[in-house]
Amino acid sequence: MKTPCDVQYMTKEIFDKVMKECSPEEADEIQQGIRKEMALKAESLLGLQRGTTEVLKLSAIFRSTSEAFTQRCYQHLTTLLYQPGEDIMQQ
Repeated sequence: MKTPCDVQYMTKEIFDKVMKECSPEEADEIQQGIRKEMALKAESLLGLQRGTTEVLKLSAIFRSTSEAFTQRCYQHLTTLLYQPGEDIMQQ
């Protein structure tokens, strides 16, 4: 379903200025919200329903688990964003 909406945007310069004026806690919350929205959009692009466990079911780890278990795990996930070249894990 398509509905009309307002779109607002700001330049990176303005965004960076606003972020510098935020407390560290506010900045973290804003960045987490942005990451979450990016993840939800990626789910949509994959043809999945946004904000559901469908994306987890693509993983072999969750394919055979119950929906209740998968949902409990999903509720505790944190969306992270890595840039090219960044380490996801270190030994």
